[in-house]
Amino acid sequence: MKKLLLIIAVVIANLSLSSCTYDDVAENEALYDTQGGPGEDGDIELPEEPEY
Repeated sequence: MKKLLLIIAVVIANLSLSSCTYDDVAENEALYDTQGGPGEDGDIELPEEPEY
């Protein structure tokens, strides 16, 4: 009987964490739109050394 109650409690807990709304992947990707910086294409630009 205890196992049955535990299983029912776990199922109810999992149902409360699920969402019925549809999340569009394009909207989520737009939030994390990152652009490449210098050095990401394989060429590393070294800063010029100052002359003393």
